[in-house]
Amino acid sequence: MGAEDNRTRLKAKLRELMNSIVEDDGTSLLAFDDAIQALKTLKDFKYSSILGNLTVPPEFQCSLSGRLITDPVFLINNETYDRKSIEKWTDDVNRLFDQTKRIISDCTLAPNNSAQCLISKWCEENGVAIEDSDYAKLTEDHKHRLHSSLYQLSLSEPQQLKAAKELRQLTERVPPFRELFGNEEVIHLLLSPLSGGIHCVHPQIHEDLVTTVLNASILEDNRKIFVKDKKITSLLTDSVRSGSIRARSNAAFTIFLLSSDQPNRLMFGTSDALDHLVRLLDSENESASKNAASALFNLCLEDVVKEWSVEEGIVEIIIDKIINNIQVKQMMSLLALLAGHLSAVDALVGNEAVPLLLDLLRENPGSLIKEYSISILHSICKHHPLKLLEINAEEEEHHSLSNLAVSGTPRAKTIANIVLDLLKFVR
Repeated sequence: MGAEDNRTRLKAKLRELMNSIVEDDGTSLLAFDDAIQALKTLKDFKYSSILGNLTVPPEFQCSLSGRLITDPVFLINNETYDRKSIEKWTDDVNRLFDQTKRIISDCTLAPNNSAQCLISKWCEENGVAIEDSDYAKLTEDHKHRLHSSLYQLSLSEPQQLKAAKELRQLTERVPPFRELFGNEEVIHLLLSPLSGGIHCVHPQIHEDLVTTVLNASILEDNRKIFVKDKKITSLLTDSVRSGSIRARSNAAFTIFLLSSDQPNRLMFGTSDALDHLVRLLDSENESASKNAASALFNLCLEDVVKEWSVEEGIVEIIIDKIINNIQVKQMMSLLALLAGHLSAVDALVGNEAVPLLLDLLRENPGSLIKEYSISILHSICKHHPLKLLEINAEEEEHHSLSNLAVSGTPRAKTIANIVLDLLKFVR
């Protein structure tokens, strides 16, 4: 029996059960359970039809439902969940984490704007159309609320706080609402409270306005307009440097979104934003550091930005994070990109990074991290051939490169064999 036949059969069964429940007061409780199960199964069919044969990346799946996250939020444990799933779960378990048996004293949910951007981009690229809730439809009321909120931003601080919060929430929860920000007049009114500088307004107003810009930047058409607006680019540069950690983090991720094209990478990469992003990379806040790394990766696709970021101390920060086992995969990805420039290679050698890279090659279980390690070591060998002696000692004792040449990723195997050939000259 095919999927369509199963769906038709379930619908007929559900219709029969619902008629029985509504019309017959003597219906058994079992009928209610059967109806709930039929609805759940039909929902699963609907979910499968939306995704087709696509596999949802693990980082986009809610750990509670196992499904694609459509409304990502943070809870106190800093993990991202789908809003509906976590709200239901916290009710069901009476605010108790079954893994830790620790009562959650604060069930406040904070939107994860970075995850929302990445998930929306993945859905757009793969043709996945997630059905919006009734709230997530653009109405004339939404347009009225936009104009009202923009007007309130010109009034007293309490009204500005209320207006900035509403604009942030609407751009988070109503995707079509973001389309209304694609013109210069709206941008001018949106940023009017910041005309005297970000330090002249309440920190929450600043944070909400930066987050609104981030949410609106999910749309490609808006990004094309925003990157040409000096008010927005100046706001993002200033906001990466100072403000609440969430404002700084969201500003960094907005720069990541806006820097997909070369001219924009050069614009941000040759501005003060680069130094501020490198400083933010060193933050203890995981989300802020990750967003800074994402932005820096885009900017460092340009060689001149690689060189300047090395001058700002990016290599030392990355090495320190790897040593402390913090965001190792993302840090290694960024380091492998930087190693395409001689200045970064020299910084790696100057900071005695070869033993660290060899340790990762030998001990780390991640195939991509091993690939990044051998790629960076290869870059070092090309410019500092004496380092082949250290690598040769590692190979003779642990056979790390030989093992990688057999069991690594295709790219890792290729590079490992190249380095093994180089080692023949030092034996």
